[in-house]
Amino acid sequence: STHISPLQAKCHAPPSQQATMTDQALMSRNDEGSLWDELSHQHSREIQQHHHRLSSSNNTGQLFRTTLQNAAAAVSSAASAAATAAASAAERRRQMQYRHVVMEESAVAAANVGGSADMALAEFGLQPSALHHGAEYRPPSFGRGDQSHSAAEMARGAIHSDAQNFRAASAKDREVRGRGLNASSQANTYERSTQHGNGQRNNNFVFLDSFRLRPRRDGWGAVSDLDVFFASIYNYYFHRGLVPIIGNGLVEITSLLFTLWLSVFLFAYVDWGLLVTCTDEATCHGDFHSYIIDKPFSRLSMWNFIIILYCLLFSCYAIFTVITFLATVKDAFEAKAFFEDKLGIGARKLEGGAVEWDEIVQKIMRLQETGEYRVAIHGQEINALTVAQIIMRKENFMVAFINRSMLDLTLPWPLDNGFLRGKEYFSKTLEWSMYFCVLSYMFNHKYKIRPAFYMEPASLKRRFAVCAVAHAVFLPFLLFFMMLHFSMQNLYDWKSSKMYLGPREWSHVAKWTFREFNELPHAFERRLGPSYEAAEAYLKLFTKSPAVTSLGRALVFVSGSLGAVLLAFAAVNDSILLHVKLGNWNLLWYVGILGVTFSVGKAMLPDAGVHPPFLRNLFAEMDSAVANIATHTHFYPDIWKGRGWDDMTKQAISGMFQYKAKLFVSELLAVLFAPLILGFSLPKRAEEICSFVQQIKTEVPGAGDVCGYSTFDFDTFEDNNWEGRTIGVQNSPKSGYQAGLQSLASESIPEPTIRLSPRPKTQNGKMEKSFFSFKAVHPSWKCSTSGQHLVDRVETYQHQQALALAKERNHHIEAAARQLETLR
Repeated sequence: STHISPLQAKCHAPPSQQATMTDQALMSRNDEGSLWDELSHQHSREIQQHHHRLSSSNNTGQLFRTTLQNAAAAVSSAASAAATAAASAAERRRQMQYRHVVMEESAVAAANVGGSADMALAEFGLQPSALHHGAEYRPPSFGRGDQSHSAAEMARGAIHSDAQNFRAASAKDREVRGRGLNASSQANTYERSTQHGNGQRNNNFVFLDSFRLRPRRDGWGAVSDLDVFFASIYNYYFHRGLVPIIGNGLVEITSLLFTLWLSVFLFAYVDWGLLVTCTDEATCHGDFHSYIIDKPFSRLSMWNFIIILYCLLFSCYAIFTVITFLATVKDAFEAKAFFEDKLGIGARKLEGGAVEWDEIVQKIMRLQETGEYRVAIHGQEINALTVAQIIMRKENFMVAFINRSMLDLTLPWPLDNGFLRGKEYFSKTLEWSMYFCVLSYMFNHKYKIRPAFYMEPASLKRRFAVCAVAHAVFLPFLLFFMMLHFSMQNLYDWKSSKMYLGPREWSHVAKWTFREFNELPHAFERRLGPSYEAAEAYLKLFTKSPAVTSLGRALVFVSGSLGAVLLAFAAVNDSILLHVKLGNWNLLWYVGILGVTFSVGKAMLPDAGVHPPFLRNLFAEMDSAVANIATHTHFYPDIWKGRGWDDMTKQAISGMFQYKAKLFVSELLAVLFAPLILGFSLPKRAEEICSFVQQIKTEVPGAGDVCGYSTFDFDTFEDNNWEGRTIGVQNSPKSGYQAGLQSLASESIPEPTIRLSPRPKTQNGKMEKSFFSFKAVHPSWKCSTSGQHLVDRVETYQHQQALALAKERNHHIEAAARQLETLR
């Protein structure tokens, strides 16, 4: 018999034994030249054998062309991998780590060739039309421009590349064996799995081990940071497309730069000393340039130093805003491509509100499950709850802090006295400080809570102290900029609309109090929108005191009468108002004063539409109005129930729902007192905050740590004071089905005297209300077992109420029918 070399035996062996035999051959042969000659001769003999089979049978020829095309595509993939490995050492190490995985994929792909030829070509990323080429067909060139090469030339280049790859693989295997790993057992396992695949197909074509056969569209769209990805996707949805994001950012930057320019112009270039001397035509200059200083910074002074420092400070903030805007636009472009290419949603649908967020989440889940586009490849479960938890990772903790009253926002002693006692001050700057000191600091790069955060409360106290010093240093500049920007934004609009205090709005603390777990901004704004009208209607039910009403009538009468006289003077000759003076001011100045007085007096009078001259039960209407507000805000303390007429209830609601001018004054006071709150009040709660975070944090597989309340795990977290706790439990029918449901509900949430959970519980039913709100926004979301028990109890309660109402209605119908029979 003819002697067969180890390499010949490897080439004629089934594909299941090629990987092990190739490694052994390469380990025994270190001379590259001899390896190349033997591999090239062997490959030439393989090509001759396949030409002989092609001439013997037409079907066998088709199989040869198919496999040859597959080999060409595989050679192209191997050549590309080799070039990438030579360019980067890191990429080469990563390729070697996934070597065994790719070998398994190649074996599975080779096993499928025995089926349909079209399916085999599609598996390797080739078009089925390749089967219809003639016998002289040559595969196209890969990576060499327009130059074409024969199959033999391409195979020769592939063998040379394979030799280099196998030598590196052998070195890696020797290193692994040196560490004591059983590489031979792994090779035998791979051989057995490949032999199992060979038993399902009937052909003798040899697949080299380095042929990495991969589909053209593998569906992997993995992102490195799911938090950033989902935040950009939601930001694109929330702003309804790319154009609104760019427009809002440009308007914000323009407003910031214009406010900075105008403030510098007014306080550096305008000569106010000369401008205040302008009292009449003789003392005033006709050209405004006469009141402008040409070179205000030519001389150094404390005022100029403050202005320069102010410019530098807000210029740095403007640069930071521009950088943030550019990053947001970049993310928005990527989100736009994702929406249009993967989800099939255009900007027009988003602008028109034709797409809900739940639909977008369902499409992302479908892409993830089907494998068309996988964004999570590390075991994360993508569903509506996980997406909301990722987007609101920090906000959920902030909602928990406010709900549990963990933040001391009052003034420290001895300032907490008199009219300042018990008042909370919360502003945007304090919110940013909370993000810097707590919410952003406590997460690491894997979005896990740092153990150092809740184990070192002293570190949190130091961060609060640093923010307090920063607020104290920048306090004058912040106050000046805020007042200037607020006046430029609102005063002219209020004057034209005759709303001198602006519209009423919910305060910053009130919005965080109403916010629920996993409630995204668009859902929160949609829910809170009708509450503005409901709160306005409630406050209008309260009449002014008789003294205030009488004073208002007097002011309206006096100011209206004098205004009518001045208007009569203007009708005779308008120069009278300009040139006739009463004291130091002309009559036109008094026209403005009388207009303001008339508006103030009119505001003191009760609304005739709300308070007609006849009497009615206002107490019942006030209770109903408070319940209507709670329907939208989901905030209904026990002290408010049935006491809508009480002044305490009215003061509590009016304190949260104030005029915009009063809210701005409260914002200024919060900025003014921020150094004291950050330096003295909040550090006292540092240990409680750290302990609270440690108790409520919960790890979601693949998504990091989140707030435990956001998981809606009612077996671990609940609220004993929530009135819905006993819904469907009491007053239930005695039938077997209802009794069993009642027993199930009682077991799912036992009495607080029996169940003692170490986890802190939410207040005012925050977690349960958040659960039902989230379920309403995402109806297809599958909740946990404890959540489903709660839903079943509520549905049972609603069914019982409907049956009771129908029974009562039937009683009324029967009574009316008996009365009709009596009349007949």
